Amino acid sequence: MEWLNILAIVMPVVLVMIVGIFYNNRRIDDLRSDMNQRLTVMQEDIREIKNFMMELLKRESGWVIREK
Repeated sequence: MEWLNILAIVMPVVLVMIVGIFYNNRRIDDLRSDMNQRLTVMQEDIREIKNFMMELLKRESGWVIREK
């Protein structure tokens, strides 16, 4: 191998290590919290759609909840 090939392998690894040290995985933590927020919103939307569909099916079928 020539020195140019060795530098082509070593330099990106060193650069990634330096960037990782400076950023200290902040971006990954931001992505994780952002995804958790999106999943929470999506779960709320799914719950709302489910409740809407249940009410629609109850109305269409003529099912009535009788109070005891």
